[in-house]
Formats: sequence, C-alpha cells, structure tokens
Amino acid sequence: TDYSVAAYKLPYFCDNIIPDKGNSYWCFLRSNYIIRLTLQNNKFTKTYSCFFGNLNPRYTIKWDANTFFVGTRLNGIKILRWLNGTFKNTGRLDKRNGLSNNFINVLLKKGNNRLLAGTASGLDVLTFTEKDTIIENLSARNTVFSSFNNLVSLKDSSVLCSTLDGQL
Repeated sequence: TDYSVAAYKLPYFCDNIIPDKGNSYWCFLRSNYIIRLTLQNNKFTKTYSCFFGNLNPRYTIKWDANTFFVGTRLNGIKILRWLNGTFKNTGRLDKRNGLSNNFINVLLKKGNNRLLAGTASGLDVLTFTEKDTIIENLSARNTVFSSFNNLVSLKDSSVLCSTLDGQL
C-alpha cells in the first residue's frame, strides 16, 4: 500500500479535526478560530477562516450536512449551522437543560437522534425528538462520577467509555 502524508501547521491547539465530503477538514481551534482546510494534490489549503468569539471548543462533531455540535469548555454544547458561507449559532444545551456539566470533553453521534456527551463530571445521552430534547445522565444512574474523556462505538452498537481516573 502506498501512503502519503500532508501537513498543515495550525496557528493554535485543535482537539479534533472533522472530515467533510469533498476533501475538506474542519478545525475548531481553542483560540476560537474555525478553519476549513481542503486537501488537493496532497497539499492542504486554507479555504475558510473566521473568529467565533466565546466558543471555547473542546470537541466537535458534524451532525448533518450543515450542522456542527461543539462541546465547549464552559458553555455546554453549542449548535452551529453553516449557512451561506458562514457559521450561525442556532442553539445551546447546558446544565440548565440537564447536562451533568458544562465542560464537554467528547461527543459521539449514535444514530439519527442520539448524542453521547462525556463531560467533566459524567456521561449524558441526549435524545432528540420532533418536539423535545431528552437528556439522561447515565453516569449518575450508575453512580460513576468522573470525567469521561473517550467514547468509542463498537460494531454491535454498544459504546466503550473511559474516564480520566481509568474506569472503562
């Protein structure tokens, strides 16, 4: 197998990179910049950049064609929509809505209507219905009060979760 490597020096720390169709890669930097890189001829080119104040991203996922869920340091989960070449803040889920903590470490999409959120003090499952959003704190139900840092979906649809203190 032939492997190739392409590199791009980001101007600040990025916790994860979100691939998109068409060889684009989204970077939500801790400095509150959002950058899109496009890979062409084994070279990255910056094709979009904006400052999004008070975002404080820690982990981002692409929910659908135009929607990103951004797990933040202090503000829970922000919902951003990519509309007409720019990002619009279209919602937020936080402790007031039932999250175990506003510091989000990791997110994982499960199916078309479920989101797992690993926070600084628990694991939450968010279920989106046509009329409501239901948030359940799975870790409190199982008396596990720790920072959840990794979520991995398995082929059988179960999820492995690891905590900062070494629990699986």
